[in-house]
Amino acid sequence: MLSLWAAAPASAIDFGPFSLNGFLKGEVTRVSTLCEDNECQVDPLARKDFIWADPLVQGTAWGAGTTTLTLIQPYLGFKYDLPGGFKFSAMLSQRWRDGEEDFDGYWYDRNVALSHEDYGSVRIGAMTTRGWSMADYPFGADIGLSDPWASSGAGYGLLTRAVRYTSRVFDVVDGDLVVEGTYDIGESGWDRNKPRFLELWVHYGRGDLSLDLIFQDTKNGTPSAFGHGPFTGLFYDPSFDAQLGESSQGIAMADLGIPRRDGGPVERDSRKIWRLFASHYHLFRGTPTRIWLDHAFQTVFGIEERLSADSADRYFDRINSALATPAFRPRALFERFNIEVIATTESPLDPLAHHRKIRDSGWTGRVITAYRPDPVVDPEFEGFHDNVAQLGALSGENTATWAGYLAAHRNRRAFFKSMGATSTDHGHPTARTADLAPAECQRLLDRALAGTIDAAEAELFRAQVLTEMAKMSMDDGLVMQIHPGSFRNHNLQLFRDWGRDKGADIPTATDYVHALRPLLGKLGNERNLTVILFTLDETSYSRELAPLAGHYPILKLGPSWWFHDSPEGMLRFREQTTETAGFYNTVGFNDDTRAFLSIPARHDVARRIDCRFLATLVREHRLGEDEAFELAPELAYHLAKRAYKL
Repeated sequence: MLSLWAAAPASAIDFGPFSLNGFLKGEVTRVSTLCEDNECQVDPLARKDFIWADPLVQGTAWGAGTTTLTLIQPYLGFKYDLPGGFKFSAMLSQRWRDGEEDFDGYWYDRNVALSHEDYGSVRIGAMTTRGWSMADYPFGADIGLSDPWASSGAGYGLLTRAVRYTSRVFDVVDGDLVVEGTYDIGESGWDRNKPRFLELWVHYGRGDLSLDLIFQDTKNGTPSAFGHGPFTGLFYDPSFDAQLGESSQGIAMADLGIPRRDGGPVERDSRKIWRLFASHYHLFRGTPTRIWLDHAFQTVFGIEERLSADSADRYFDRINSALATPAFRPRALFERFNIEVIATTESPLDPLAHHRKIRDSGWTGRVITAYRPDPVVDPEFEGFHDNVAQLGALSGENTATWAGYLAAHRNRRAFFKSMGATSTDHGHPTARTADLAPAECQRLLDRALAGTIDAAEAELFRAQVLTEMAKMSMDDGLVMQIHPGSFRNHNLQLFRDWGRDKGADIPTATDYVHALRPLLGKLGNERNLTVILFTLDETSYSRELAPLAGHYPILKLGPSWWFHDSPEGMLRFREQTTETAGFYNTVGFNDDTRAFLSIPARHDVARRIDCRFLATLVREHRLGEDEAFELAPELAYHLAKRAYKL
């Protein structure tokens, strides 16, 4: 790289209290680090202000081309002396790259300031940051200090509506100390995801010693280039309102009316939300969601035409009209769907008031609860300390002690059982179990309640609790369900802005053979305990789950779950588990839906896939037709009813 730069000396013109000054610098650079077809760049598709800004692949030839760059940047300043030692000033500065504005429409400096030697200064307008800016997810950029000229493009950020306070110079340990804070709210127009930029700068100088401390925090800003590009300002682009906090297809959560954690604005017009959904209904083609929705639209509401942007309003009016009738009240639909029992899952902290109300109403429909203790068994669950304290208050036990903590669980389990519960449900990151001494359990509980427990210890705590829950099921007869293998709240920004359970839970590889051995070593051969295993890791079906369930009396396999609750997933489950576990070490089908109207569709799909599997066995002469007719109702109804003690 060959570079030549020059700066014209600063000049000033004074008119009494007025002062006008100017400064100009320019640079001409010739670079020969280009490469043919970008093959020597690590990421040739990354957006760069300069093609050579991308790192190069080691050992790859480069230099196949050259380019010349010209930079010109003039400065124009204005100052006016006010009474009392105050000064009013203004600054204009822009940079041109090869004859065009560096960043079209954005000034390097366009600001005014009020200053005083004793009080410091306040500057308002467009200005540059002190350090190299980093944009918030999903953009990302490196952090470092910028070259003041930053001709490579890897330099300071450009702020557009900033306020900056710079303190006066303090005499500290025979040196000069200056403290400065800058805040930028970006340009107007944002409905959501409002940007912000905060920078704190501390400078200390003493002789040849010069120290700078820079802290920056940004949110929802827009850099002009990825990687080593500058943060070019918090300017408004409508596309980002739709992108941040969105679905995989660019549909904003707020546009769907999903409440934000901070209570920020979201769409409230239900018809408008439905139209948006309908206009994107084609995105569900080939998915089980499409099957369930089409089934509900046709069999529950009697709608024959396909949902689309054109039919959205007719759907909306038809569904709204139907839901306003007595025939579509939840209890009426419960009976229409011929549901025998629904089990919901509740936290141990839930008073089960709704269950009590249903029970006391005299209605004959059976709605029971299930014990789901995640908020009080997972040290990484938000509010764990307060949750455990509340558990103690509800049960009358001292949950700060391991013995009292377990007693509190027994107390609440007994209450849930009195309200109809026949099962417990445990949604852990893994299936790990443990068999620890009481002293070690107390140590882990102490650290969990103090908030000092690390990730490995939190996993060990959850593992021990699973074993304790299994021992309690031996005593109270509640069937134990384990739903492991979900990486909860994977999207950190989504979790921060919208909370948990918003579609960012991702399946993980899950071990069962080693993870369950401590529990199975203590209880695996018992006859009066049932543990139903689920998985999001289909690779474990034939390798681990089927052999385990085919051997240990306490284990049974739950149906294909969550991401695999689909025609293909159900068929894979039968194909990979039956040869080792058979049919009778599974629990048939029970749906895991929060969508009440999809219950008939899910059971219909499960019955059809199971019958398809049975028909294949009959056709291949591996099963008698009479046996298939006997198995079909077992898989659809009887196995689940027996497994869950219904």
